[in-house]
Amino acid sequence: MRRLTLGPYPVIGLAEARGLAAAALREVHHGNDPAAAKQEARAADTFADLARLYIERYAKPTKRTWARDGWLCNRELLPSWRNRKAAEISRKDVIALLDRIVERGVPVLANRTKGLVSKMFNFALRRGIVEVNPAYGIGNPSGQERQRDRVLSEDEIRRTWTALDGESFKVAAIFRLTLLTAQRKGEVCGMRWDELDFENGWWTIAAARAKNRLSHRVPLGPQSIAILRGLKPAGDATGDVFPGGKRGLALTNLQKPTVRIKTASGVDFRFHDLRRTAASHMTSAAGGEQDSESRGERHHRRPRSPQLRRGETDGAYQVG
Repeated sequence: MRRLTLGPYPVIGLAEARGLAAAALREVHHGNDPAAAKQEARAADTFADLARLYIERYAKPTKRTWARDGWLCNRELLPSWRNRKAAEISRKDVIALLDRIVERGVPVLANRTKGLVSKMFNFALRRGIVEVNPAYGIGNPSGQERQRDRVLSEDEIRRTWTALDGESFKVAAIFRLTLLTAQRKGEVCGMRWDELDFENGWWTIAAARAKNRLSHRVPLGPQSIAILRGLKPAGDATGDVFPGGKRGLALTNLQKPTVRIKTASGVDFRFHDLRRTAASHMTSAAGGEQDSESRGERHHRRPRSPQLRRGETDGAYQVG
């Protein structure tokens, strides 16, 4: 014998409950199972179903940052919408969710969340799970984001470099190599030993790891090579240069070291400011070129470095 819950009292009154019970009995008489039908309807195309489908069928195959989408979904979306049908989530629900994030004092996170919601519902539209995208037409909660243009001065670079002496050699190497090569955080943290050619002074980043999906070579000067040799284990090194705490994953979380380095140096910066700083100083040393193809901030071009003239220092300058 199966039980069918009609609903809570007094939300559902006695007369309404009798009517629902009679309807359920009629379904049973015709060979149907109203309890199973109710359970299937509750489970069908919930937001949790959509989230799993989006990550497995869209994010993982097409986005290098799919793990970020999963983290954001678990943190901000599933706690509110997990068991709700995706098709029932309204524009008002989306706005309310974003407002709560802004009220926590993280408006940029609200922007990222809005972008993810929009992508997920566009995916759901294509698969026929929903008929409308409730995030369509909703602007960024924090308005237009301003692109940072922070470039550290030479004095700030020296102070930051000195503060790195208080970190582990591995952590210090990530920050220093970013300053010396002007490469992205993900590319430096994900560096592999088989990408490095110490004899000729090259680091070759495969297309699969590059943000712009283009393979490219980065020149390595004396300081970079010295740092990397200090990290290299005995024998034939394989795998990640900067392995993380989890087996098979590279080190990526640098929030705590960044806070310590900022405190020790007295320099306020974000990690990406180091890449911008390196690209800017390289450009200056190369003769002040500022065209769109030579700037390091262009996503489809690499920084043009005077290091390309073999035998010179890393990047645009020698620190220390």
